[in-house]
Amino acid sequence: MFYLSGTKRPFSSRTAMTKFQLFQSRMPIVYGLFTGYLVAWYSTWVLGYVFESFNTVAIFISIAVTAFVYMILSVVSWLRLPVLAFFALFIFFGLPLIQLVPEMIPSFYGDYILPWLPIRFLIDGIKEVLFFGEGAMNHYTNILLGIAIGGFVLLWLGDIEKKSDENDVYFI
Repeated sequence: MFYLSGTKRPFSSRTAMTKFQLFQSRMPIVYGLFTGYLVAWYSTWVLGYVFESFNTVAIFISIAVTAFVYMILSVVSWLRLPVLAFFALFIFFGLPLIQLVPEMIPSFYGDYILPWLPIRFLIDGIKEVLFFGEGAMNHYTNILLGIAIGGFVLLWLGDIEKKSDENDVYFI
């Protein structure tokens, strides 16, 4: 939705376009915070799970969601809408098997598919937070922050790169 909201939108000036891009680039952070706290709250409310530190879990999930939204938004910004099928396949093939114990994962999957799944940083990081007492800022959080920063930079580079032929106005 973030991508589609600006693809065909005409801008009256560069200022209007820049304001829209600033708004659009801040929304994944807001969405990530909302989703992280909502998922943690649903886990306690619906499943009855009691976290050692509710805020630690919610902040880690928020960082992960923000990183994935920036990653998907930047890749879709550069390669267009058909690349979403690629992300859907990643989720379809990745989520069921990534939750298994490493000893139960088939060798082909563990050697060739698992290293390419970005969702593994979320799963391994939440395991560290829940079961090993790590804080919200652990090794996997640093990787997720790197993904978020890289996605943000690629998103802005894509916005600067794509110019309209009419009136030299940029489009997202």
